Amino acid sequence: MTDDLKNPDGRHYLKSTLATKKSREIAQDFGWLTVIALSTWLIATALQPIIGYMAVGIIFLLAVSLAGLFLSRAAVLALAFAFAFIHNFFFIPPRLTFTVSNPEDFMLLLMLFVAAAVVGHLTTRLANKERVLRSREHRTMILYNLAKEIASAQSVDEILERARTLLKEALHVDVLLLLSKNSDAGRGTETLSAAEHTYVPIIGRSGVLGVAGFAQSKANPELSTDQLTLIDALLHQIASGIERETYHDRVKTLLVFEETQKLYKSLMDCVSHELKTPLAAIKGSASAIVDPMTSSNKEAVDFLGHQILEASERLQHLVENLLDMTRIESGLMQAKRIVCDVNDIISTSIREVDHLRGVHRVQIKIAESTPLVTCDPVLANQALANIIHNAFVYTPSDSVIEISAQQGVHGDIEILVRDHGPGLPRDNPAKVFNKFFRADQNHAGGVGLGLAVTKGFIESQGGSIEASNHPDGGALFTLHLPRGDVT
Repeated sequence: MTDDLKNPDGRHYLKSTLATKKSREIAQDFGWLTVIALSTWLIATALQPIIGYMAVGIIFLLAVSLAGLFLSRAAVLALAFAFAFIHNFFFIPPRLTFTVSNPEDFMLLLMLFVAAAVVGHLTTRLANKERVLRSREHRTMILYNLAKEIASAQSVDEILERARTLLKEALHVDVLLLLSKNSDAGRGTETLSAAEHTYVPIIGRSGVLGVAGFAQSKANPELSTDQLTLIDALLHQIASGIERETYHDRVKTLLVFEETQKLYKSLMDCVSHELKTPLAAIKGSASAIVDPMTSSNKEAVDFLGHQILEASERLQHLVENLLDMTRIESGLMQAKRIVCDVNDIISTSIREVDHLRGVHRVQIKIAESTPLVTCDPVLANQALANIIHNAFVYTPSDSVIEISAQQGVHGDIEILVRDHGPGLPRDNPAKVFNKFFRADQNHAGGVGLGLAVTKGFIESQGGSIEASNHPDGGALFTLHLPRGDVT
C-alpha cells in the first residue's frame, strides 16, 4: 500500500488530479480568450468605417458579456483589458499608438473598460452560480438514488452491481468495482500510468475495501473536474454501504453460529437421552432372557421380547427421523411424484402405525368427488403416518382420530387430521414444525423431529402443511397436495 492510502483522507489522487484539471481549464480559457479577441477585432475592423470608432466599443462590450457566460472570471477580466488596448491602439485617433489626444476619447475608453469588466464579472458570476446549482442538483439526485439503491440492497454483490450501474449512467463511462485492496493506479498516477483507464481505491473506516475502475472513451479521454468530485462523494457512500452490509453479514454469521450451538446442544441432550433409554431396555431385557432362571419362564421371555421389540422400534424411529432430516436439509430429498388415490395413501398410513392405536377410534371421511393427487406415495404415506402416530401417542387412549379428504378452494387436495387431545400451543401453533420442538416435555419418547420431517416431505412434493387448533378442541393438521390430472 502506498503512502497516499495511509493518510487519513486517502484522497491524494483525486486532489492532485483536480489541481491538474484546474490548470488545464485555465489554459483552455485563455486559449478561447485569444480566439475571441482576434475574432472581435476583425469584426470591429470591418464595421468601423460604417459605425465609427466610438460605436466599436459597444461591440467589445457585447463580446465581453457573451464571453462571461462560459469563461472564467480571470479570463473575462483579461479580455476586458485586451479590448481596451485593442480599442485604443487600432481605433481611437491617433491610430496605431497608445496616445489618447482627446479627453472625451479617454473617458469613453475608461468607461467602456469599466463597463466591460463589471458586466463581464456579473455575467460570469451568474453563469457560475447557475452551473453550480445545476451541478449540485445533479449531484444530489445521483447521491440520493445511490443511497436508495444501497439501502435496498441485500448483499455486498448487489451493492456493487447497483452502484456500478448508477455510476455508469451518471458518468457516461464504463465502470468496474472490485473488492480488493489496491492503491491508486492507471492514467494520471505513478502506478500503470500508461494504462488507458483510471483506478481509484474505495476507502472506508477500516481501510481500503476495493477499487473502482473508470474506462474513458476516445471522445472523452479524461474525467472532468465535476466527475472526479462526484466520484469522491459516491465512493464514500459505496464504502459506507459495503461496511454496513459486511457488518450485517458478520452479525448474521454470529447469530447462525449461536443458533447452531443451541441446536447442537438440544440435539445432543435429546439424542443422548433417547438413545440411552431404548438401549438400556434392550440390554436389560436381553440380559434377563439369557439368565437361566428367566429363560425357562415362557411368559417372562415373551414379555422381555416385546420390550426389546418396542425399544428397537423406538430406536429405529429416532434414527430414521435423524436421517430423513439430514436428507431434507442437504437437498438430497427428491420426490418421485406420480398420480395416486387419496384412499390408498390414508389406508396405508394407518396400517403403518396401527400397532400404536390401542383403543383409539379412527373415523375416515373422504368426499366422493375428491380427485386423485400427484405425490410421492412413499413420502406422502410417511408424512401422514407421522401425524397419525403423534395423534395416537399424545391424545387420550379412548379418543377419536378424524381423518378426512376433500378438494380445496384453490383446486388442491386437502387431507385433514383432527384429534381430541390437548391441542397445540395457542400463541403459535406452527412452531410444532420447528426442529427439536416438543409441546409436552414430560412425555417420554421423541426428539421433536417428526413434524419437521413431515413438513419437509410434504414441501418436497410441491405441497404445504398447516397446523391449527380446532374450534371444538384438539389439534388440526391440513395437508395440501397437488391435484393429479389424468388425461
